[in-house]
Amino acid sequence: MLFRSRSMRGICIFLHGLGLSPLKIKKIITMFDPNTEDILKENPWILFEHGFGFTTCDSIASRLDKDMRSSVRFRFFILYLLEQCLHAGHLFLYPQQIIDSFNKYNEKTTYTFKDGTIDLYDIAPHIKELIKEAYLINDNDRLYRMESFFYESESARLLSKIKATQDPSRLSDVDVEEFIHRYEDQERAELKIPDFALSEAQKDAIRSFITDKILIITGSPGTGKTTLVKALVQLMKITGISFELLTPTGIAAKKLGSTAGSDAYTIHRRLGYKGSKWDYNSLNKYSTQVVITDECSMVDMEVFYRLVSALYANTRLVFVGDVDQLPSVGPGNVLKELIESKQVKAIFLDTIFRQDKCSDIIKEAKKIKEGDTDMTLFGDDKSKDIWHIRERDHAKIEGLIVKFAGQLKDSIKTKGNKLAFQIITPRNQGDARDRK
Repeated sequence: MLFRSRSMRGICIFLHGLGLSPLKIKKIITMFDPNTEDILKENPWILFEHGFGFTTCDSIASRLDKDMRSSVRFRFFILYLLEQCLHAGHLFLYPQQIIDSFNKYNEKTTYTFKDGTIDLYDIAPHIKELIKEAYLINDNDRLYRMESFFYESESARLLSKIKATQDPSRLSDVDVEEFIHRYEDQERAELKIPDFALSEAQKDAIRSFITDKILIITGSPGTGKTTLVKALVQLMKITGISFELLTPTGIAAKKLGSTAGSDAYTIHRRLGYKGSKWDYNSLNKYSTQVVITDECSMVDMEVFYRLVSALYANTRLVFVGDVDQLPSVGPGNVLKELIESKQVKAIFLDTIFRQDKCSDIIKEAKKIKEGDTDMTLFGDDKSKDIWHIRERDHAKIEGLIVKFAGQLKDSIKTKGNKLAFQIITPRNQGDARDRK
């Protein structure tokens, strides 16, 4: 214990001499102890893989008298850039993007990689070395980390296999038009809406569910995606087909389960995610005939791979989502790229059911999606669905919000209903933050 205590003390003194804070010292010791000193002396830039910024790595390297123009530093800065790329939601970088980042960093750092401008000739040898060492993959000048390329390329291969594999279920025996007619009658009775009818796009989606192994259903909020999933659930129950309803988040799963009339689960829960392990995977498949995944805009590349790799090739897949909704937290824009690939049948729902088609909210949302930034509808007419109060003083803004909230709470229309209105702010800090 005495030797251990002296050893730890020596490591702390060493790290303190590198200008590190107590918090960073504790983090490094937790990762590398008892080899901390040897690891950092050999390659301080390895710390970026554990959440340290490259500037911090450079500062440590300088104090350790490392060669600041070494090939090791070049290579690890390239890896650092690709790591930052993943954090930004992207899977790869082009060489020119790497060159631009090198030059930008070179302008602000004390420890330049070289004098003057860095070009392709400066970084090409280091990229080749990283490819040789299996850190990177070069796919038509798109530079990936090895695992990112694997998730993307393997997902594409598996989807192609699923698409080409025959489905043993007897969905083709279903009289689709009869089902659509009966479903509409049922919804008219349950919802007490005499003129309820599925849109033509919704009907096409039901038909495509029968004929296509992989189907994408996409549309803006209020276009009937959930109604369509409910119809598909009923169709599968009638035909006795096994199925799973999956989502990327627990909240989405709870909402889907309550509206679709069947239990829904998160992808992680259904596939048995436990830390770094998935119970169902490429070697231990999950057996079901159909998987419908909702809120697919939030599914990142790794989770998508975990899903398709855990399913048998005869599984029928339906991906539901809106590419303009919340993106995935992890890297990869899976739903958008699947649609743009045109390799998978996609049905676009465009009939608004949730709100009046003449609603200012719908009009403005459509304009914004189409890139129109002329916000003429954001006037101060309080009879409209949208109105805008122009005020810069934070105290006055807060006073107005409190005033309107009080009026809404006291109004006859909303009294007793806590869900009647909501206050949303862009930040939870600062003078204009949301307060109870």
